[in-house]
Amino acid sequence: MNEKVAIETFGNITKEENIVSLENNIRKGTFVVEQLEAYPGYHHADPFGTEMGHIFLILESPIEVMDLMRLSKKVEKLFEKKFDAVVGQLIFDNKIYPCIRVKNLKNYQQIEELQMWFFDAGIRFAKGRKVKTTALIKLKKPFYIEEVAENIYHDLNDLKHWYLAVENEMPWTLFKKITQLVKNNLPELNFDAATTGIYRKYGFVDAVRIYTTETDIEKLQKIRDTYNMVCKKFV
Repeated sequence: MNEKVAIETFGNITKEENIVSLENNIRKGTFVVEQLEAYPGYHHADPFGTEMGHIFLILESPIEVMDLMRLSKKVEKLFEKKFDAVVGQLIFDNKIYPCIRVKNLKNYQQIEELQMWFFDAGIRFAKGRKVKTTALIKLKKPFYIEEVAENIYHDLNDLKHWYLAVENEMPWTLFKKITQLVKNNLPELNFDAATTGIYRKYGFVDAVRIYTTETDIEKLQKIRDTYNMVCKKFV
């Protein structure tokens, strides 16, 4: 590809992670959880580095994507700190929990203040409970990406994120199985994977979100080709 163009669009991500409820530094009586390990499929000594993990503010009822975007813009001015918030769902114990996924906070003490501003803006949080489990996480979020090669997109906000367009949609249970087979076929490559869908002008693009420090386009293409090859055995 000769010309690279930045693309602003919307899409979704589905992944599975271990979560645990927070009891301190949150609004009293509310339900807040954090992920225990970032990108569990990627093998590294320090999963978070110097950053906090993702925080999930569990809600009484779902919120629309556009409503959250408007509220977040207002809240950020009052909060006077940058953060990233997107609409999501946590699925565990055979129940769906609507949530706001928050990242880029500097410390845990900021959680309660952020909740205060969201509460003042009309957000109502679910009642607190203790939990430590594995959850399926579904997020609806904006993307700021660049197509660096055919069917390969690079995230311009999270530079370790890549999106590999694939030929078929993969439900989560099947995706887990296929991902393990792909990793068995590519033992030399270290990456975490999630399912993704991206809206483009010409239609919806099913993709695999890859978290990796790898920047070699040929190796990323190899991951994509292997997903397509393995998927054909099941779809």
